[in-house]
Amino acid sequence: MADPNPKMHQGYLEVFCGPMNCGKTRELVNRADRLHYMHEETPLMIKPRIDTRDVGIKTRFGNLEMDCVTINEAHPEEILSLVKPEHLLVGIEEAEFMSAQIVQVLQELLRQKKYIVVAGLDTDFRGEPFGYMSQIMAIANEVHKLTAVCQYTRRGKKCGMPATRTQRLINGRPAPYNSPIILIGDKEEGYEPRCQNHHYVPGRPETTLS
Repeated sequence: MADPNPKMHQGYLEVFCGPMNCGKTRELVNRADRLHYMHEETPLMIKPRIDTRDVGIKTRFGNLEMDCVTINEAHPEEILSLVKPEHLLVGIEEAEFMSAQIVQVLQELLRQKKYIVVAGLDTDFRGEPFGYMSQIMAIANEVHKLTAVCQYTRRGKKCGMPATRTQRLINGRPAPYNSPIILIGDKEEGYEPRCQNHHYVPGRPETTLS
């Protein structure tokens, strides 16, 4: 009987990216759950140790959750020692926090003909490429750019347009450009999805074209 999933056993990298609250984790969990149901195999799910919000991989909406292994984000090569022949899918959450070696790790997994699903923020609060997500997207077989709903509110009315950016807020106001990219123990309520028109970063350098 032919395998119903053409992405299996051939080396395939699928990426779900976008701003916060766009459903990246839900898509990752759905892919893994579907594979588990169809093949009765447990996927290998991984996330960086810096993500301490939940024990496992958990969606912000719908309360879907899966067990996972946490690794040191500075040493993503740890993933290769965790992958076994029986792992049909390798799922990686919050890939934007991984160091540069994540690209080589993914290329090795592709050589091993693994089906890899990656979820992560494509841009940081500045609106600039986050970590090595752009390189991951470049070597992917398939990239899904997801959008959230803009939460910018004025006079009690939310914008509601498709959001492609993540706005960091400090005391309710946009964080300046020179703020740290990653804040350990940062509170999620200090962030909200924004459309491009309502994403504001004070002190961002002006771009000039010669």
